[in-house]
This record gives sequence, structure tokens and C-alpha cells, in this order.
Amino acid sequence: MNARVKASEAGLTSARGGWWPQIYLVGNYNYNRPNQRYFPATDDFKDSWDVSVAVSFDLWNWNQTGHQTTQAQAQLAQAQEGLSMTKDGITLEVTQSYLNIQKSKRTKDCFGTGRQSSRRELPYDRRIYKQGLVANSELLDAEVALLQAKLNLTQSLVDYELAIAQLSKAIGE
Repeated sequence: MNARVKASEAGLTSARGGWWPQIYLVGNYNYNRPNQRYFPATDDFKDSWDVSVAVSFDLWNWNQTGHQTTQAQAQLAQAQEGLSMTKDGITLEVTQSYLNIQKSKRTKDCFGTGRQSSRRELPYDRRIYKQGLVANSELLDAEVALLQAKLNLTQSLVDYELAIAQLSKAIGE
């Protein structure tokens, strides 16, 4: 986008150049037999040269230069707006990635605590099941809760690593 802005600035400078006269410098060198520039013409090789300067200026071109300048200014403004939008998009992506990392870290910590709690409760539930104080369904519920806590923790770890990778991509690493 920076290159597009620079190209648009060069296009504007070029369009504004139509307001100024054009100056041309032309040079010629001839080595002819016979050389038409010598009078009387002889049957010999002779060299000759000339240099000329020409100036050209459009007095009336139906405001073509003005329209070209206006168009170049619009293209420059469009390129600058595109650059600004790109910068805003990058800032938004980096900010969102950073916030996703923070959220994933908190979620990971929360599910880690839930897994530890389920791991502590399961041996207790097994003991009271062996003593016949709770039904089999309650023991199964505790085991399912531990399995779900492990799955949640694993998913939160994956989400955390993906958020880190997304931030690395957003900042260009």
C-alpha cells in the first residue's frame, strides 16, 4: 500500500506536468557521401552536425490537464485511504489476537482448576461407592466429570496455542 501511495504521488506530479511547457533538445550527426549540407556537393565523405531546442506549450486543450490532475488527486486520496484502512485492519487483528491470548489463558487456568477439583473428588467418590453409600450412577457422573474436565483443559490448551500462532502471524513473524 505504501508503494501504491508513492505511485499515486508520482502520477499526480506527472499530471501536473501538463501545466508546464515541454522543452526538447535534439541533436544530429551525419557522415554522408555526398553530404547534402555542403554546397556545392562533392563526391567525398563529409561530416556535419546540428543541435536544436524546441519548446511546446498547450494553450488550449479543453482543460484536459485539469481533469487529469483532478483524477490523479482522487487516485492519491484513494490510495491514502486504502493505506489507512490497511493499517487499521492490522491494528485490529493484532489487538484481537492479543485479547484472544488473554481469554484463552484465563480459560486454560479455569479448566485446569476444574480438572484438579475433579481429580481430588474422584477418589473420595470411589471410596464411598465401595462402602455402598452412593449409587453407581454418581460414581459414573464423577468419572465423566473428570473426563470432561480433561477434554476441556486440552481444548483450552489448543485454543491458547492457536491464539499465540495467530498473534505471531498478525505481527508478521
